[in-house]
Amino acid sequence: MVIGHINKFKPCIHILDVFLCLGWLSALAYADEYTSHTIEILSKPLTIDRVYKSMEGITGGQRFEMPLKAEQPELLWVSSGKIDVLVEADGSNGTEKHLCHAYMKFDDHYFKTHQRNQLKKKTNQQVRLFTFVQGQPQIRLPYGFGIPVLSSELFEFNFMVINPAQPQRPFEVKARGTFEYFPDKELKKPLRPLFMRIVGM
Repeated sequence: MVIGHINKFKPCIHILDVFLCLGWLSALAYADEYTSHTIEILSKPLTIDRVYKSMEGITGGQRFEMPLKAEQPELLWVSSGKIDVLVEADGSNGTEKHLCHAYMKFDDHYFKTHQRNQLKKKTNQQVRLFTFVQGQPQIRLPYGFGIPVLSSELFEFNFMVINPAQPQRPFEVKARGTFEYFPDKELKKPLRPLFMRIVGM
């Protein structure tokens, strides 16, 4: 019986090995075609001293620009984002417990004054690039896709932190946003643009 079970599952093991190998080769191909850059945004400390329910938490935000300085604006492709909520006292990750939601978005004033969603003959862009929620603190676009932005544009990292239980004593947390992008001029293979669409009911 034991030998029979081993023989029965051998093909499955081989198939699994094939999929793992294909995944590894795909990752190598991606790394070869696209070399990513990252930018990390870290918020100021926020003090949690009581229960904060969902959508009633402490909010924060920070403007930022892509760390790519050039004489002329360059085309960049944003491909992923990740949010971490860090407990200041010990540096532990409290994302699952304390993240309500977060956004990577265009700065509101910049978005309106530059008519970013009204470019002639271009696909309209929403003010938000990524929306993160509790249970989904990371978003990565499919292979070969990205959100086109310019290196000269102004962005915001906005977030809300919550706390489900009364703490024994006040403590501080920081929100960290890590975003990945690719300069168009460095691409060996072009990316395809993606744009967010919201359906209301």
